[in-house]
Amino acid sequence: MRTAQPATYNRKAGEVMKKIMIIIAVLTALTSTSAASAWTGNTFRSPTGNIVCNYSPQGTEVNWPQVSCFVLSNRWSAELAANGLTAKGKLAPHDMRVLHSQSASAPVLGYGLRWQSPDRITCLSTLQGMRCWSASGLHGFLASAWTVKVW
Repeated sequence: MRTAQPATYNRKAGEVMKKIMIIIAVLTALTSTSAASAWTGNTFRSPTGNIVCNYSPQGTEVNWPQVSCFVLSNRWSAELAANGLTAKGKLAPHDMRVLHSQSASAPVLGYGLRWQSPDRITCLSTLQGMRCWSASGLHGFLASAWTVKVW
């Protein structure tokens, strides 16, 4: 019986080691997700790649920093300036070609993760689309595959 115990012990030790390795893998994945939530940059996209957003510190249409999101499937765009101004519109076919080429290289903002500008414009990636709002929370937009809503 003494020879059977080490084999049983080794099998149990092996099972314990497998469980420990799984736990380490899960913790590593969770740590990576936490690190991703701290990611910053000026361009990002939704996990599907259908929505591409860009932060412009000087603004493009107004002289305020702004975030613009572009929906590739329906050509809608939405903009939010740090002063609360919002706008939406349709993109020209040429703009769509440029966005398609840029979207593949943009980092992904995973579902449930937030991006925030130095001006406190915040964007949240959700299953419904990209939701962005101003520091006051009173102004913003939702850009999705179906529509763009501004407030």
